[in-house]
Amino acid sequence: MKPKTFDGWSIEPLRPHVLRIRWVGPYTNATSAGVSAYVEEYRAELGGDAGIWVVIEIAEDASLEKSARKTLLEAGKKQPFRGTAFIGGPKRLRVVAELIANAVSLIVKNASPVKFVDNEEEALAWLEEQMKLEHGQ
Repeated sequence: MKPKTFDGWSIEPLRPHVLRIRWVGPYTNATSAGVSAYVEEYRAELGGDAGIWVVIEIAEDASLEKSARKTLLEAGKKQPFRGTAFIGGPKRLRVVAELIANAVSLIVKNASPVKFVDNEEEALAWLEEQMKLEHGQ
């Protein structure tokens, strides 16, 4: 699947079943719709109910619009991702992301794991561990 860019954001397959999202600027309801549409198209390309893991690179100018927080929480409940590794981002946004991830884990049975790491190498290593755990290896 080809990479896509919208509102300064980009999303692309990094390797099979792993997407990279670059979070630049504000997360809005429109951003959420764009990410969701891409993920669903990618999932269909993989066979419908395929497991997808994600690396989200958060830019220093990233933000989360207040009106989009509920949308993000709802997206987390639907659980399109089997695991999410976050890289970078401003401290305040990391705190909000952790709070949302914790809220989802309280609401959703078997919520997908989330981890904050320092670089892509760590993100991919952690996601690989998560994939092995899911497949009982």
